[in-house]
Amino acid sequence: MSDAWIARARVALDGGASEGSDAERIAVRRPVLVDRAVAVALVTLVVGVLFFVGAIFRELQTGNPFDRLAMPMRFVGIVALLRGLVGAWTLVGRLRLSAARDRYGLALTDDGLLLRTPTGEHAIARERVLGAVEPGDWGARAGFRRFSFVYLLVAPDRDGRAILPLPPIFEESPGVLAERLVRWRGVSSARANEANVPEVAAPAERLASKIYDDAARGQPGAGVAVIRHGAGWLRRGPYAALLFALVFAEATLRLPSEISLGILPVAALVVCLAIPATWIALTWRHVAPRRGLALVLTADEALLRTRGGVLRARWSEVPATSVETLTGWSLLEGRSVTRKLRFDRLDAPPIRYDEAFLGVPADVALALVDAYRKGAVGRVEAA
Repeated sequence: MSDAWIARARVALDGGASEGSDAERIAVRRPVLVDRAVAVALVTLVVGVLFFVGAIFRELQTGNPFDRLAMPMRFVGIVALLRGLVGAWTLVGRLRLSAARDRYGLALTDDGLLLRTPTGEHAIARERVLGAVEPGDWGARAGFRRFSFVYLLVAPDRDGRAILPLPPIFEESPGVLAERLVRWRGVSSARANEANVPEVAAPAERLASKIYDDAARGQPGAGVAVIRHGAGWLRRGPYAALLFALVFAEATLRLPSEISLGILPVAALVVCLAIPATWIALTWRHVAPRRGLALVLTADEALLRTRGGVLRARWSEVPATSVETLTGWSLLEGRSVTRKLRFDRLDAPPIRYDEAFLGVPADVALALVDAYRKGAVGRVEAA
């Protein structure tokens, strides 16, 4: 890779680009601090405080910590406070990003893209760019601007990284940035597609388990991309019992000293702690064999590991991929939309991968998977 375009991009980021230069610096803006999700969380935080005040007022009237109205109010208050604190912590992260935005920079040239972050620079040649994706529900933007990362899809590097997140501090909105990057990249030719998805050894020459294990060790082969495992699944645990134990224990501690419940509080606490602990242990039995990876993508197939071994989906046998959505409800998130990445297969049931176990949004994983699948299908048809 020639360093000439990188030097031009650096000059543009430092504000010294001359007239006629192909380097263009993307404007850095203040990120959206309060979107719909944060606004709802902050309102929920206030609701939680009100429920706690109501529970305290009720106890002052009855003098009973186990009052049948005060305890449910305290439980609802704890749930609302947790949701609100999650939103408040999200807001803190955005404030930090806003304070550090001057340390970011993005420049485009005819030959490549240069991203500057507080931790270093990322120089990506234009022919290595597969596309840009802004995930999320485009129809849910009314009333609030969105805080949404734009994900740049690139040909994998030596570590298998093929997804570069761009924080929402460039251009007027993430959607505008994604559109601009797609226009900048242009329409790939067949030759560019071959460069974007490099050839790897045929399955007959490399065992699927060997490819997966090499990727898990940080030594993927040429053209092999990895999607890391996520920790979002931890938020879906059965934590209602744990929160109930917290309410029960707090009420027990405030009982008059002459009143004793015996071993009941200890037994209830043990049971309530055992429920989420057991769920985490059982889920971890499926997570641990993956060795930190959700998917491994090669020019010929997608690989994922289960307790029974490596499961492979050859692109020639995958007619379509998509994202399934389902509206649900959870204690920590309330009403939420769950997404699953789906691989349709010709002679086998479809493979579904829950977004909670992916390290990136399902829409982003789908875009990268399709880049590999369509490139592989093209080569098979040409043959």
